[in-house]
Amino acid sequence: MKIESVLPFIVILFAGCRATMTDIAADKRCQALVNAAIDNDVTEAANIISSGVDVDCRAKTGTLFTPLLWAVYYRNSEMAYYLVEQGASLTAEDSAGHDVEDYAISGGEPLEKLVDMCRAEKEKKTPTKGIK
Repeated sequence: MKIESVLPFIVILFAGCRATMTDIAADKRCQALVNAAIDNDVTEAANIISSGVDVDCRAKTGTLFTPLLWAVYYRNSEMAYYLVEQGASLTAEDSAGHDVEDYAISGGEPLEKLVDMCRAEKEKKTPTKGIK
């Protein structure tokens, strides 16, 4: 087999590896934001977000939690409200279909202001029937 015949496949293979390396780097930055959310480290989260990490990124952990879902799960209200201020989705769901409101209500004292914000966001997205 001549090298010319396999060269296109080698190029495609390396191109795929480069994309994978980019994905790995993005996932590491996302994981850093998740860790900041879990640790309630708003300063670190601000630094990570300002570097261009998507506030709604999802680390490849199996749960598909966004940083906001992690913050709410750990009852880190300061972080949760900061992430919302930065544009985090109030309607984000985990891999089981549980959303921010579900976690804000469960697991101890509810994060009442966040629950109200989630409900208001859902009302905006729900079409009203019967109004002419």
